[in-house]
Amino acid sequence: MSAGNGDKFTEVFGRASELNRKFQYNAAVPQFLRARDLAAAKADQCRALDGAGLAQMELGQEGSAYKNLQEAELLCPKNNPSRLTALSNLCDSAEESFQYKEDAAALLRELVVTAMKEEPENVRRVFSVLMQSIPAHSAAASFLLSGLEDDDPVKGRDDIELAKFYVGVAREQAVQIQKVVEEAGSARSHLIPVARDMGVEPELCQARLSILDGNMNEARKVMQASSTIIEEATLDVDVRFMAGMLSDKVGLQTEAVKALNAVTEEWEEYPDAWFYLASLYVSMQDFQAAEEAMLKFQRCDLGAYHKGGNRDFDDLMQKILDGKRKPRNDLSSDEEDERIRTEIPSF
Repeated sequence: MSAGNGDKFTEVFGRASELNRKFQYNAAVPQFLRARDLAAAKADQCRALDGAGLAQMELGQEGSAYKNLQEAELLCPKNNPSRLTALSNLCDSAEESFQYKEDAAALLRELVVTAMKEEPENVRRVFSVLMQSIPAHSAAASFLLSGLEDDDPVKGRDDIELAKFYVGVAREQAVQIQKVVEEAGSARSHLIPVARDMGVEPELCQARLSILDGNMNEARKVMQASSTIIEEATLDVDVRFMAGMLSDKVGLQTEAVKALNAVTEEWEEYPDAWFYLASLYVSMQDFQAAEEAMLKFQRCDLGAYHKGGNRDFDDLMQKILDGKRKPRNDLSSDEEDERIRTEIPSF
C-alpha cells in the first residue's frame, strides 16, 4: 500500500468509526466497506469488515452482516470477541453457533489475563474486557443448559461438567468485576450498577445447574440471594423472563410475578410472559388475574401458538374456567362459562 492509500484508509475508517459512534449506521456501513477496499493489510481489512458487519447487525441486515463478519473471520480468525459473538447469533447451525461461543469465551479469558497483567493495571480496560467476558461465558453455559434441560443437547456437548466450567468462570469474573470497581476511583459510582447487573446471568445459570442436579434447595437459595438485584437491575427482557421462570420453579412465586410483570411492562407483546403469568396466577388461585393475563396474551402476535393447535392453551383455559366456575347471582354455571369464553377468545 502506498503512503497515500494508507492515509486514505485511515481517513475513511476514522470517518466510518465516528459515524458508528453517533449511531449513524446507515452512513457508517458504506464508509467501512470503502475502507476495506482501500486497505492492503489483512488487519485493516478485518477492522473495516468488522465495523461494517456489526453496524449491519444494528440495522437488522443479518445476511450482509454474516457475510462481512465471516469474511473477516477467514482473514483474521479468532481475534475479535465481538465478531465471534455476533457470528454465534447469526449462523444457522447449532454446532457452529456453539463453536463460535466457545471461541469467544476462550479469547476473552486470554484478554482478561493480559489486561490484569498490565502495569500499571488499567482499571477501565480490565472492566471493559470483563463486561464482554461474563456474558460470553454465561451465553456458552446457557446454550448447553438449554440443551440439557430439553434433553436435546448439541451433539458432543452434552456434558454437564462443561456447563459447570462456563458457569464457574462467569461467576468468578462477576466477583472480579466487583473488585475492579472498588479501584475505579472517581468513576466508581458510574460503574457500580453495571457491575451489579453483570452478576445476574451467572447466578441464573447456577440456579439452572442446581435444578438439573436435583438440588432445589440450592437453586432456591441462589434465587433468593439474587432477587433484590434482579428487581433493580437493567436486564434484557429474555434474561428477566428466565429469572421469573426460575423463581417460580423454586417456589418464589411473589418474585416470579414481579419479574414477569416487569417483562410485560417493558415489552407488552411478549406472549410467553403473559402465558406464563396466567399459568402462575392459576397456581396461586388468582383466576381473575389469570383471565386478564390471557386476554393480554391473545392480543400478542401468537405465531407458533397457532400451529397445529395448542394443548397447553386449551388446558390452561379449562383451569381458568374451572377456577371461575362459581356463578354470579344472575347467571347459571353454563352462562358464566360462556361469559368467560366470550371474553377470552379460543383458537
